[in-house]
Amino acid sequence: MKELDSVGSRLCSYQADIFSGSLELQSSSRIFLRRFFRSKFARKLDDPGSFLFSYDVEDCYDSIHEEFGETDYGKVKLSETVLHWLGYITRYICYTREFPSILLYKTIPLDMFIDHYEVYHTQSEEWVIARILELSKLDESVFDKKKREKAILTSLWL
Repeated sequence: MKELDSVGSRLCSYQADIFSGSLELQSSSRIFLRRFFRSKFARKLDDPGSFLFSYDVEDCYDSIHEEFGETDYGKVKLSETVLHWLGYITRYICYTREFPSILLYKTIPLDMFIDHYEVYHTQSEEWVIARILELSKLDESVFDKKKREKAILTSLWL
């Protein structure tokens, strides 16, 4: 596990601002989230050393629109506070576990975070991760890169 340093803290806050600011976009919150986690921009956040950030949320929206096109699909919006916390906690997990955004999105349903926001948002990040993993019937080993690589190699041999 990697410690949350000043770079990680800044990235968590940046992603929180991106998520809460997405309320101004035309699409639903869930459409935005799906596009974000699958985006090249999210992959850049996963590897902050390879990209210089302006920390302007509009850069993220522009990048996503360029990659996936404009959309006004869906109207249901999550609350600003839920989105802000969701942005922060998911980046915290990705940064401290060095876990790709897309794998987090595919491994732990975002509804796990959203449905438990009222209780979880006041707790420490590590407490939240432990509870989410427990609810998902997973453990910290899910974040282990070597185990993921071994599983991929094993599946190729079978």
